[in-house]
Amino acid sequence: METMGWFVAFHLFSLQLGVHAVGPRRLFWNFSNSSESTVDGTFEFKLIKSGILEDFNYSANVYKHGRTGLEVFSVHAPDSNNAIAVVFATPVLDDKGKTHVLEHCVLQGSQSYPVKHPGPFIRMLSSSVSTFVNALTYPDRTLYPASSANRQDFRNLARVYLDAVFQPLVLRDEMIFKQEAWHYELRNSSDPSSLSAVGVVLNEMKGYYSDPLAWMRHELAAALYPDTSYGRHSGGRPLDILRLTHDELVRYHAEHYHPGNARVWFFGDAPEAERLAMVSEALGRLGDPPARGGQWLRWVGPSAAAMAACRRRTWSPCRS
Repeated sequence: METMGWFVAFHLFSLQLGVHAVGPRRLFWNFSNSSESTVDGTFEFKLIKSGILEDFNYSANVYKHGRTGLEVFSVHAPDSNNAIAVVFATPVLDDKGKTHVLEHCVLQGSQSYPVKHPGPFIRMLSSSVSTFVNALTYPDRTLYPASSANRQDFRNLARVYLDAVFQPLVLRDEMIFKQEAWHYELRNSSDPSSLSAVGVVLNEMKGYYSDPLAWMRHELAAALYPDTSYGRHSGGRPLDILRLTHDELVRYHAEHYHPGNARVWFFGDAPEAERLAMVSEALGRLGDPPARGGQWLRWVGPSAAAMAACRRRTWSPCRS
């Protein structure tokens, strides 16, 4: 497989958590010659499914961690470019950009890697020989993928990511939130009018909404999927970002960055035991996580207002 081929396979996998917003979790990939409910006590994981991924002709195992409920999807391929991705189902409940801000904040230092300004993510970009390092926010899921063709570098990336998502410093350091989300800044102490709101995500989304097509795209989604995760803006609208607080972000992390709401995906030729050991090490530092919380806005059908507007048209797909 080409260097970035794993990323295509990974996005197919990540959609499994995306559909959780509108229906039950399921696997898109078909397993052939699969077996289920095989117990493997290694690192507290239970092997719940094993077989061949028909779409790629790669062997794969699906594990579930007994104490936390975290699932591991482990794909074996003859590829030295090993990859890991941590995926969380993260519904968007408003336009404050919580999922986007949190994605930025978790990579600004963690309990085992308390490095700030710049955080571990920036340090990795400058010192790692990785082939891919990033974090991505979608309307229904947040992804933390990384890959490297160097085995030791891959292990380093995996450990940093696994610690960052579950134990980020932002949970107790509000300054990280202010830096990444928003804060007030007085550029000229003698000029009160120079007071303005700035922040990494706030500035990013100001630039995003300066594009009329971007604005139109999200207004269209809001009209088509009202009151659902897909009708909200996961990136955040600038005026709504200003209403986001640190306490809200901490609560969202507790509710949605729970091991039982996550899947860890592996790809490449790294040994299975090595993969499970890294995940088990990260989970061991969590103790007994609280019961999974969170709220999903499930789409159950078009709204009455949308249907009425549709039927008022001279021609519409609503008419038979």
